[in-house]
Amino acid sequence: MGQILPYMNKNDIAKFAESATLAYKEYPLFKYLTRGKFEHKVIKNIISASLHSMGTNIIGISTEEDAKAIAIFVPPNYTGSKAIPFLIGGGIKLPFITPIGIFLRLLRYENYAMKLKKKYTKKEILFIFAG
Repeated sequence: MGQILPYMNKNDIAKFAESATLAYKEYPLFKYLTRGKFEHKVIKNIISASLHSMGTNIIGISTEEDAKAIAIFVPPNYTGSKAIPFLIGGGIKLPFITPIGIFLRLLRYENYAMKLKKKYTKKEILFIFAG
């Protein structure tokens, strides 16, 4: 009989963000944002703010209570993180815990990514993040 997987709720975001931060340590986007130096606190804050801003639009599951292995499902028709929920969810801290350059690079990246998403993806696409 299969194991019942714990679903992510608002109280689990910190655990899921920690797992994703470690899983994506070598991810080119984060290397770009931090100019090649792994900034754990900054990356975790970005991921945490992103998860907060996605709210109930996503489903996160883990194989364990401590969220060491995770999968986050983003449904079709998701239009991206909204600015205000991102800032409220932790993004507002970015300029205070890191140079403003990382925040500006993140904004440039997000704008570019949304343009590509509109151009190349269909509404029926389901995105999955795993860590």
